[in-house]
Amino acid sequence: MPRPKIILFLAFLGVSAVLWLGQGRLIDAFLVAIDWLRGQGAMGAALFGVGYFVAGLVALPMFPLGVFGGLVYGFEVGFVVLLPGAVLSAGLAGWLGGTWFRAGVLAFVGRRPTWRAVFTEVSEKGTRAVILNRLAPVLPFGVQNYALGAMGVRPKALVVGTLVGMQPAIWMALYLGVMVGDLSQAKAAITDGGGDLRLYLSVGGLVALTVLVVWLGRVARRARRGAG
Repeated sequence: MPRPKIILFLAFLGVSAVLWLGQGRLIDAFLVAIDWLRGQGAMGAALFGVGYFVAGLVALPMFPLGVFGGLVYGFEVGFVVLLPGAVLSAGLAGWLGGTWFRAGVLAFVGRRPTWRAVFTEVSEKGTRAVILNRLAPVLPFGVQNYALGAMGVRPKALVVGTLVGMQPAIWMALYLGVMVGDLSQAKAAITDGGGDLRLYLSVGGLVALTVLVVWLGRVARRARRGAG
């Protein structure tokens, strides 16, 4: 990887780490901004969507913002505000991942037939891989996008897969935001992680993760048999 890209990548990691470690303070700062956003109408909604988009690019947790979206804008408007941000950040981060890291990935898998087979399968069936990763979020949303892009998943597959796979998580976050009555309750819902609703989503995620592991495990076994 050329030095400018390495520097840019390290800067990205540094900013993401600082934001991740300070996410509690970010949430508190966002709580302060809620009343202001409520009074800004369409401009406030657009700014909220931009913030959600940026959060996806720098690998910040998306769930708290989703809860705030439901609190401020309700379910229907919140959905219209959040989903485009998630979809656009997935496409852009995937393209950046493919641009910055693809060469390094190809070099890594070049001498490893099993890895190469798995990465090729993910690349060729990108939409399926994206949907399963969205439903089984082992990695943060933003990290998934860069990793899948580096593995060769095209931005179009990331966009379509995100459009489908992110909906359960966005629905749950928005629903929690709609159900809470004030900011303190919203913060409690975020800290609690969604309670029973989060449990249902986790069960669905476990099923998706099982499907993902079985699918890629079969690909890896076929590659090892072929290499042998």
